[in-house]
Amino acid sequence: MHCSTCGAPTFKDSRFCHKCGSVISAEPEPSNASEGEQEQREQRLIDELLSKNRKQHECHQCGTKGKLFAWDFGLAKPIGSKRVWARTAASVALSAITLPLLGVGRLDLPGKKTSLGVLRLRLLLCEECKRGRINYTIHPCWNDALRLGYTEFLTADDLNKLRPIRP
Repeated sequence: MHCSTCGAPTFKDSRFCHKCGSVISAEPEPSNASEGEQEQREQRLIDELLSKNRKQHECHQCGTKGKLFAWDFGLAKPIGSKRVWARTAASVALSAITLPLLGVGRLDLPGKKTSLGVLRLRLLLCEECKRGRINYTIHPCWNDALRLGYTEFLTADDLNKLRPIRP
């Protein structure tokens, strides 16, 4: 679920948005569109959003077309998560053996694996604009991406660590 006011992701049981404080409806918004239609609609919105980035060869802050520097980054949106129980099951099985024999056991709690939808973006700044603090929010797609729910910032290193999902 997402806040209808600011677009921030919210928890299922939340009554208020943690970001803007708006009241969150207890009933999810009814949708007449099928899941496939919703995915197609969101993909069209993303394609439209990325096409707005027409400043591919000029500074995103001042518009200079001189010597440019680039920083790769991403904005992510959680699209699913699941618990990973393999280590927990292995630790319970091992403890069933070691606890009676050695009096020592161990329990690994299940981890959480989250799937993200990621927009890979590139910030371009001229030499003069890069002298100050680098502000990713000046990227032309930033505000629209936030409205679509892409609220988690990823550095270039974070992007390199991601593993694509194989269909």
